[in-house]
Amino acid sequence: MTTAEHQTLEQRLSAKYASTDTNAEEPAPPAEGPEDVPADAPNNVDRNPNLMPSPLLRYWASSRTP
Repeated sequence: MTTAEHQTLEQRLSAKYASTDTNAEEPAPPAEGPEDVPADAPNNVDRNPNLMPSPLLRYWASSRTP
């Protein structure tokens, strides 16, 4: 093998991804936002327990409190 046969990592990656279509026909759907929540959904934790943060989120938040 000669040095002309060796490709750099950059050359190998650009050749690998050159055939990959980076522009998809349709963009990914957006994340849920306020417009995705029904207007008549209860905003009271007693009536809508989904408003409570998960135990993992509560643990993560409390463990990082100074």
